[in-house]
Amino acid sequence: MTRQNRLKRIPIRRIYFNNSDETSTHDEIVDKVKSIREKMAELAEYSKYFLGVRLTKLDCSAPLPEINDEAIIKSISPENVYNLLKQNRKTKVNSHRQCPAQSYGKKIELLF
Repeated sequence: MTRQNRLKRIPIRRIYFNNSDETSTHDEIVDKVKSIREKMAELAEYSKYFLGVRLTKLDCSAPLPEINDEAIIKSISPENVYNLLKQNRKTKVNSHRQCPAQSYGKKIELLF
């Protein structure tokens, strides 16, 4: 079966724009599609902070991919990097657990 034949089999309903009910239904569908596209574009911007599959390609029930620490650190403004490093030096860490800021501080020092 050719692509054209498959497309012809899709049940596409004709819209009569002189009918106000059909016009309003069409407009609602268009608005919802625009909203979905905007949200997908917004979600796509966050994909750079994850490794592997793009967020827009994930199944709704799938877990988030691994976080890309390097991309997150590079996106932090220089002032906030300084504050993070400064906070890292002030934080006293118990020997049994490591402060997240401390691990980021080490990665930041390696990047700069």
